[in-house]
Amino acid sequence: MRLPRPRLAAFLATFIFLFSCLFASPALAADDRRYDIATWYRVNCSLLPCLKYYEVPLRRGYYDDGYIGGLGEKGFGKAKIEDKHEGELTWDQIRDTLLHADSVRLDRDSSTRVVFRKKYKGKCGCLIINHSTTWWARVVVEYAPSRSAPDQDPLGILTAYHEH
Repeated sequence: MRLPRPRLAAFLATFIFLFSCLFASPALAADDRRYDIATWYRVNCSLLPCLKYYEVPLRRGYYDDGYIGGLGEKGFGKAKIEDKHEGELTWDQIRDTLLHADSVRLDRDSSTRVVFRKKYKGKCGCLIINHSTTWWARVVVEYAPSRSAPDQDPLGILTAYHEH
């Protein structure tokens, strides 16, 4: 006996959906770990986006270096800091920059992203960057909650690195 075409189409659509869910579930579950909070950092900021927060999260995050020349680069959080900017700043320098920044301003491309900068003197301990004895730590924080994150906390520390 032949199934009527509408029933066959519905059956096939349901079968394909269930089959794809079987293989997609582990990937989706693993993907959610990027929003896990590794730790919290206290901040000292008088700009509007950060007024209601006295701490920001450092999430596990992820980093994808894109392709040739860094085009298409994506990422945030601990993974980006460790994978892209390995050894440029210590976690204590990041904490110090957030609490005692010399400069705090809104990022030019966003009304919810804040850039903290602190000037340091002396060697930074970076093996990969030649510089004078004065250099800046830069920490970028996103105060808007991510629509992908399971909580309603800010996305948090996007990146942190050394600049001169």
